[in-house]
Amino acid sequence: MKYVFGMQNSTGGLNQACIRSLPASEQWRCIFANYSYAHSATPMFPLQSAVDAWQMGSIWQGDKSCTKDNFKACTEKEIGDLNGKEAAVAPN
Repeated sequence: MKYVFGMQNSTGGLNQACIRSLPASEQWRCIFANYSYAHSATPMFPLQSAVDAWQMGSIWQGDKSCTKDNFKACTEKEIGDLNGKEAAVAPN
């Protein structure tokens, strides 16, 4: 990401409060949410979906046929498995 920051001249497109808070050699870190969020003045509610399309296709190890048609083909057990996965990744 450090390379991408320099190659794409990203300084102007990032949170400027974050950019100002870091020495020039570390400003590339503002690409990451954990750096830029600390300098954001916008009220926000961060949310990380546990059942988005990418995770269902790439991470989910359960019955993938259940997740294809917007979860319409899922059995009660499969829905329970999905809810268990979501609870396992949700922050406390």
